[in-house]
Amino acid sequence: MPSSNSQANDAFSEKEFQVFLTSTRDCYVQLPHEYVLSNAVLNESKGKIQVFKIINHDDDDYLCWSWHTHQQAPNKIGIPSTLAKCLEINENDNITIKLLKDVKMCKSVFVRPETIDDSEILEFNQNSIEEELLSQVRIAYRDMKFPLFINNNISITLNTYQCGNDDKDTNVYIIDSGTELIVETKHEIIDEVKQEKKKYYIKSKLEKLSTIANRLDLKYTHEQIDDDKFIYVSKDIATKIGLVSGDLVQVLHLNIIRKNIIKDETEQAEEQKNPLDALKEFEEKKERVCFN
Repeated sequence: MPSSNSQANDAFSEKEFQVFLTSTRDCYVQLPHEYVLSNAVLNESKGKIQVFKIINHDDDDYLCWSWHTHQQAPNKIGIPSTLAKCLEINENDNITIKLLKDVKMCKSVFVRPETIDDSEILEFNQNSIEEELLSQVRIAYRDMKFPLFINNNISITLNTYQCGNDDKDTNVYIIDSGTELIVETKHEIIDEVKQEKKKYYIKSKLEKLSTIANRLDLKYTHEQIDDDKFIYVSKDIATKIGLVSGDLVQVLHLNIIRKNIIKDETEQAEEQKNPLDALKEFEEKKERVCFN
């Protein structure tokens, strides 16, 4: 007959399960009823939160259990479908989990809605967010992505980007009524999205222009540089927007400056260009870039 010490060690050993998806609107997994009864630690932990680490997963992800059991096969583990989607786990996947001990409580958790729509839904229901969260989720760790049901109806997705005061802390924590929840505002998310779109536009534009330069097979020496055909930028600015020496850029805007002077006879004799033709010629002109 195994001793109590060996049973305790078995409780923290790794265990492989096959996933089946559940329709519960929370982030709790379901373990086989027989497995829980035969496990001394789990069987004696009624009302307590238990945390499992997924061993054979690309990322460091964790699962939460709170006396939710099922009567299916003893090698099955039930995971809510919305949570499984966030974890990129599919039906019938095999996962290996390990029960963790001495998981600490977290004093503060920083989360942000995944989309602007999620943020707006959250703003309309901000009075009930903490109560909803604690009834559905009881663990937190950096880069944790999880679903949250609002009013037991609408599902949004939240991303945890920090636990406690250390933004580099990757440990998993248990959250309770004493945990402070800090939610990023919609305006911060919108600004971040705008910046990403701006970076993507600049990068894609420069990639197209670089391709043109490569096709033209433009070659030059520093002695051939003509100041009228080159734009000089500092290395700091070039690094920020992804420019390298030799890239082609195009001026997209033309500022027309009115000269309040009397033209001399030579200027008056010159044939004036059609403004539209001049603008078209200017936009088609491509400038090359080099560093100081």
